[in-house]
Amino acid sequence: ILETVDVDSVVADFPVGFSFLNTVDRQFVAYYNKERSLTVASRKISDQYWTYQVLPSKVGWDSHNRIVMNIDANNCLHLSGNMHNDTLVYFKTERPFDIQSFKRILPMVNLKDELSCTYPSFIKNRQGALIFTYRKGGSGNGINLNNIYDESTGSFRRLTDQPLFDGLGQMSAYARGPRLGPDGFFHVIWFWRDTPSCETNHDLSYARSPDLVNWETADGGTITLPI
Repeated sequence: ILETVDVDSVVADFPVGFSFLNTVDRQFVAYYNKERSLTVASRKISDQYWTYQVLPSKVGWDSHNRIVMNIDANNCLHLSGNMHNDTLVYFKTERPFDIQSFKRILPMVNLKDELSCTYPSFIKNRQGALIFTYRKGGSGNGINLNNIYDESTGSFRRLTDQPLFDGLGQMSAYARGPRLGPDGFFHVIWFWRDTPSCETNHDLSYARSPDLVNWETADGGTITLPI
């Protein structure tokens, strides 16, 4: 350990995922403070002090309500979290690196698909474009949607016309990934769950993609979306 810098005091009565982001010369942390408010702290790496921005969202006691954050090509921050079958919570800064300029945006793409959201995630494709993924619906009847950020319009649109996963009202997919591997493919594994009860998990599965749009099996067979 070369250096330790205190950020803030936080609640510790339930585990929930925070987000830490590094750029060349800056650091950002998104977390719930001791008042349970969604908060972002930022600093230049050369500084010992942080600046803070408290956002209008408070967490209860739900470990599903993780926070995710990423940065686009224009150095604007994107943040989502505090959702467990809830209306989309999504903030974006209006100015590069400026956490004081966070603004909540709703809808992101289509309001009817953003009224029951869980498991948000930000990833980037091979060209560096920002992609936002989340589950619409609940355990046993959810679908997984992917949106891509368009730098020219400053807004998201659907990455694909169809969801990545769709359990057809009978089940939902619990996935890890997609993650870019050293082979140039994005890899995703998942199992299906029939109800909110974890004992109904079944069928561990795998798919890969060169671009997050076209998907195939491990032996190169074409997969038509939705899976």
